[in-house]
Amino acid sequence: MLCYGLQEAGYYDTNLKPVLAELIGKVDTVKYLNELNYVAYEELCSVDSSCKKIAKIKIGYGDGFPKCNKGTYCLINKKEYKISQVTMDNTFVEIDDLVNVGDKVELYHRPNELKDKTGCSALELFISLSPLRVKRILKD
Repeated sequence: MLCYGLQEAGYYDTNLKPVLAELIGKVDTVKYLNELNYVAYEELCSVDSSCKKIAKIKIGYGDGFPKCNKGTYCLINKKEYKISQVTMDNTFVEIDDLVNVGDKVELYHRPNELKDKTGCSALELFISLSPLRVKRILKD
């Protein structure tokens, strides 16, 4: 965990900086649910009944973003939205009218809560990200 700059229970170092600052995607497509018969491979009953729109993000379990992220939340325009489905190449997010194509999506925006939400530690999730399919951007 320390190699990734993540704090563990019982250990805290104020000088420790996280290696993975963000996992970023972009909204690729936005659809109204009343125009769809299904989302990914599942019928619409898997989506919250109050949701009117769904966004597609181009990252999935083929990239190392596993299905256990279903039901967790991502951040778009400083607001949390529920991840409805994760497929091999795409993730579907329940959104509202504030989200548009091209908007930045922050996945894993709360790394310390990943274990509780997914059943996997942040370390397990971070090391599964494919170096072939997920572009790394190094910053100072």
